[in-house]
Amino acid sequence: MPSKYQQGDVISLTFGFLNGAAVENFQIIRVLPANEKGQRQYRVRGADGIERKIEAHKTRSRAEGLSEI
Repeated sequence: MPSKYQQGDVISLTFGFLNGAAVENFQIIRVLPANEKGQRQYRVRGADGIERKIEAHKTRSRAEGLSEI
């Protein structure tokens, strides 16, 4: 499956909380192989400098109406 994003792209992740949701922007550091379910994975870094591994279905591009970093 081809990757939706490339290294260097900036994406947004939405985190759910009991009192609402927070949106943060992250830069794609590496495109990882798909997991056992065939879902593309990415290594991303946020403004806090921490790297995380996320699955593609949890992402939204900035082009989908979300704010800049």
